[in-house]
Amino acid sequence: MINHYAHERDRFLGSLPFVINHEFCLVHLSPSSSCFEGSANFTDGSRLYFFEFLRMSGTKIERNKYRYHYLSDKGKLVFRYDNAPHYPKISSHPHHKHLLEKVEESKGPGFIEVLNEIKDVLLGV
Repeated sequence: MINHYAHERDRFLGSLPFVINHEFCLVHLSPSSSCFEGSANFTDGSRLYFFEFLRMSGTKIERNKYRYHYLSDKGKLVFRYDNAPHYPKISSHPHHKHLLEKVEESKGPGFIEVLNEIKDVLLGV
């Protein structure tokens, strides 16, 4: 099931017209947990690094930890979503979004939601 999850996201990423190339690695840590991580390069020179720690709970995949780190073509932070518990005063704790000069609350978007946000950035929406 986790294999399907990772390969589905890999196919989606590869199908996007603004992706130049991408890579990912799926590491099975136990029969019920895996790490899915990789990167993607975009047509404007920007880059995404991603990481998800996944755990099977019955027939459901839980994303226990995540990080989506999006950088400009100059290597500057555009945004990063993660759920590291280091901003306890944010109402969406532990989920949050880093921007260049601030941190704000977040609903903890999934991989495809992040790619849609990057598409909006690339299109200037």
